[in-house]
Amino acid sequence: MNYTFNQLRIFHEVCRLNSVSKAAVQLNMSQPAASIQLKNFTEQFEEPLIEIISQRIHITEKGKAVYEQVTAILQLAEQLDQSQYQQEGPLRGTLRLSVVSTGKYVLPSYLAPFLEANDQVELEMDVTNKASVI
Repeated sequence: MNYTFNQLRIFHEVCRLNSVSKAAVQLNMSQPAASIQLKNFTEQFEEPLIEIISQRIHITEKGKAVYEQVTAILQLAEQLDQSQYQQEGPLRGTLRLSVVSTGKYVLPSYLAPFLEANDQVELEMDVTNKASVI
């Protein structure tokens, strides 16, 4: 078998959302690109993983088993990423945000737990108009 990590992510999202279009949006890619990668992934298995019936996606029993394994692989990859960040030590630097005027009242309460947990991060908040923020 010769599949990519990206194909695993696409298969996972298609199964989770029961839609290639929704998976493509979730993964910030075009629907045709997601369809091609999904097709390339599923063709590597002898049994079908997904069936299209009346323009709806149905996951086969084999597809459900593969989905569970792909989910486990993606979770392990996420743990690997997290362990990498933990080894790098505490976060430090400057967090620069631009907010509209009402944001200066709301945003600090959302950021307070993050800033308390990362005391070496400095916050710079630019309060400006909507057009400038966009």
